[in-house]
Amino acid sequence: MSIARENQQLGAFRLLRLLGSGGMGEVWLAEDTRLLRMVAIKILPQEFAANTEARARLVREAQIAARLNHPSIATVHAIEEHAGCLYLAMEFVDGKPLGAAIRSRDLSDYDIVRIARDIAGALAEAHAQGIIHRDIKPDNVMIAGHRVKVLDFGIAKQTGEAARGQFQTEAGMVIGTLEYMSPEQALGKPIDARTDIFSLGVMLYQALGATLPFHGTTGTELLLAICRDEPTPFASVRPDLPKELATIIARCLEKDRERRFNSAAELATALEQTLPRLTRTPLPATPTMVLSPPERKIVEVSEPKVVSSPYAGKRMLIADDDASIRRLFETLARRQGIECDVASNGPEAIAMLKEREYALMFLDIMMPRIDGWGVLDYVRMRSKARIPSLFIITAFLDQTVSAAESEIVSGIIYKPVDADDIAALMRECMRDGKATGALQRTRHRFIAATG
Repeated sequence: MSIARENQQLGAFRLLRLLGSGGMGEVWLAEDTRLLRMVAIKILPQEFAANTEARARLVREAQIAARLNHPSIATVHAIEEHAGCLYLAMEFVDGKPLGAAIRSRDLSDYDIVRIARDIAGALAEAHAQGIIHRDIKPDNVMIAGHRVKVLDFGIAKQTGEAARGQFQTEAGMVIGTLEYMSPEQALGKPIDARTDIFSLGVMLYQALGATLPFHGTTGTELLLAICRDEPTPFASVRPDLPKELATIIARCLEKDRERRFNSAAELATALEQTLPRLTRTPLPATPTMVLSPPERKIVEVSEPKVVSSPYAGKRMLIADDDASIRRLFETLARRQGIECDVASNGPEAIAMLKEREYALMFLDIMMPRIDGWGVLDYVRMRSKARIPSLFIITAFLDQTVSAAESEIVSGIIYKPVDADDIAALMRECMRDGKATGALQRTRHRFIAATG
């Protein structure tokens, strides 16, 4: 259900039509009735608008974007509140997301590199102001003719003097979109401006080669590939392009950030120098240019026998992009008579949490779109009585949670999981509402919070 409606008046802005939505709100096309112009309005959901931290984050996004003055960065006009509705008014770009243009293959090689050059220029401006975007990806870039606009500084990190007063990310916290993360960002390590250079390198590889440089059938496998594997050399993917361009992309994707471009400005200059040698004619998609993600293999598990449930009235939620994990947890739950719902990404998990109450929840921290940290942000806003026993699922043995997260996270489960231990955990939590120290075994695979 939409959080706003057509022709609704928010201060001086009249909402015209919904442009997009996600777990953190909706974006509407609106008319500025005072200045007679079209703007984009980003509206925070009511449950977020009532949350001090969520409100402060939207304000911080507006303040960050307002400090940046560059033709390839969308302008923020105002942040206002009307009748309890907090919203951000920003420049409306009458175009389409770069991601859609990449999928439709209506951009020439020249267009792609020109757009990447402009993005690098925008990043150079942000980095000069001490701002790291942290979520550079095709869907956060709009194109309209020859114009390029970088959007969404919602999870940007400020450094140096700019960092005063911002929310601090705890060590080990992973923020961003997995497919475009740098290795250091995926591992939750300290980052600098070169993380955005890696992300832009992933975009270039994808846009020109019609495939991502790193692959995995699950979020965990993809994360491991980013941190461990070398991509297929771009010169092999597109041997028809100048070798200098393949060298640029390879340098962007260096796992050691010291070997990447020193700055986005340096990258922009390198891309500019390749433009005269590129074609301006769009290339059609071919069987070797598959844009859809690879099919995920699902481990088949025989249908369980459902027993009479001693846990009537209690439900469990498993949120993981790995189909085999979802199936395993669902099977274990059904065998014990526990009603279970499954979600394959963050938005699905948030939608289910809005619709139903859960006694127990298992949450993969590295899901696509809205990741597990975004779901945790939503859970934290709920009253304590409505927070389920919540366990994080991860493949990294050094994964930790912040002090704030520990108030709502009951424990961490490390992959590969042990079915017997998970079944015992389900029984404990559904019966008593918490896990006991007895479950703190299993070769460092499972750690429960202790009282």
